[in-house]
Amino acid sequence: MNPKIKAEWVAALRSGQYQQSEGALRDANDKYCCLGVLCEIARKHEVDLIVTGPHDDYEDGFSNNWVYDGTDELLPDAVVEWAELDSDNPEVQVGVDGERVWEGLANVNDRGTPFPAIAEMIDNSL
Repeated sequence: MNPKIKAEWVAALRSGQYQQSEGALRDANDKYCCLGVLCEIARKHEVDLIVTGPHDDYEDGFSNNWVYDGTDELLPDAVVEWAELDSDNPEVQVGVDGERVWEGLANVNDRGTPFPAIAEMIDNSL
């Protein structure tokens, strides 16, 4: 991952500026998944994204979420490329039952792990 983008993402997650959601990059109440925060940072850096929403309930299957380049759950390709990531759901190390395993950030976020803890995982794993 690009170190400058990583530092900005981690700082944003720790800032308290973004309220956390589950199951969507950004929901109708302007709450974000940790991946949605990265999408917003990309937009600030003028990464070319088509952003629509919030959608009416179940319009095109997006159940009232904002959509970034056709996706509302995982990173769009433009953000993956810009941030120099290897996946639309980057994996970080998490502790499960006393062991360290790799898990996608969308799963970690949707399990309710708070943004500051996710920021620490990103800082240590990406």
